[in-house]
Amino acid sequence: MKHLIALLAFTLLLAAPMPSQGAHTAPLINHKHADFNAAGHTLTSDKVREAIVAAGAAHGWKVVAESPGQLALHVDVRNTHRVDVKISYDERGMTVDYVSSENLNYRVREGGARIHPKYNTWVDLLIHDTISRLSS
Repeated sequence: MKHLIALLAFTLLLAAPMPSQGAHTAPLINHKHADFNAAGHTLTSDKVREAIVAAGAAHGWKVVAESPGQLALHVDVRNTHRVDVKISYDERGMTVDYVSSENLNYRVREGGARIHPKYNTWVDLLIHDTISRLSS
């Protein structure tokens, strides 16, 4: 009987959600129209595309699909974490939208989507590097 109770308690412990599951998440930020504000610089769609692709490549992002004014980028971090985003752009700015991910604790809950905070960091870095390339 003691073994049965111990087995039942152990089974319930394994089935219970662990505090770390989803605890290490942040609100997912879809960056709507990050403004380039390239004072004194005349930008073209081609120059913006080149800056996004170069900034992405510098941080491991790869272009997986493309159409005028849009790029689909993919990053695979340490063969463990995968992210896909869609970028819409023009001469004035860019928008980065989350598409999908693996192993980043993506969840939709009350209050919106949540994901591992590194996702927001990676996208912020991509945007910041793109703007830096366009400003120089």
